[in-house]
Amino acid sequence: MLTLAQLRLATPRQLRALLLPHQQGTDHVRRALRNLFAESPALVGRTHRAQQSYWYCTPAGLAEAAASGELAPATGRTTGRRIAAGETGLREHGLALVGTVIAFHQAQVSRPRRLAGGGSPPHPRREPYDAYRNAPASGRGNAARPPRSRW
Repeated sequence: MLTLAQLRLATPRQLRALLLPHQQGTDHVRRALRNLFAESPALVGRTHRAQQSYWYCTPAGLAEAAASGELAPATGRTTGRRIAAGETGLREHGLALVGTVIAFHQAQVSRPRRLAGGGSPPHPRREPYDAYRNAPASGRGNAARPPRSRW
């Protein structure tokens, strides 16, 4: 749940990549998510879009994660519900950010092995966020507009 609170939105495949990188399938993560949802439906939520399930913390789940002391308090922290259920662009953006977190996490995990072999530290190449940012605009309305730089 803490990972969901930090990420706001994630698929079971993304959670597996972060939490159980050596696990082959997502069955274990999916079962854990379903169990958490069955035991505490007020803490996590799930939505389905485009044949994919997206999981997020509810406001009660965020409050519990913050109360644990392991999540930095943030004023106005929002859940991933709006992202998961909202426009495709928001969902793709949220998932691309999680993909970038995974790329950095995997680079950090593999760093000691590469340094021990005398190589340079790994740098995540081809981050998923770059693919999102450079993708051609699609859809209608705001989704059809080219992305604007926020910098």
